[in-house]
Amino acid sequence: QPDMEIPFRAAYGKGTKPEYFIEASELAALTALLKSSIDQIEQDYHNGVFARITPFSTDTYKTPLSTIDEVLLTTLMHDNLHLGYAMAQRKLLK
Repeated sequence: QPDMEIPFRAAYGKGTKPEYFIEASELAALTALLKSSIDQIEQDYHNGVFARITPFSTDTYKTPLSTIDEVLLTTLMHDNLHLGYAMAQRKLLK
């Protein structure tokens, strides 16, 4: 849904940086959103909602994506990249 409002986009979108400490309530909201989003994507995937998508390329690497499977795979790789950086930063802070 191209016109869907994305919660927390202003705080966590491309080009943002940490501006404040995250309260427990925001972390809980983000965790709930993550879990509900995964469930919704899985349901939509099985219901064929993504059978046809408009092909596009990612902003960062210009990777062309034309199927939902390519989108999901690229998203997982991208998220794992973030996780790796977060784990490295955590290790440095210990």
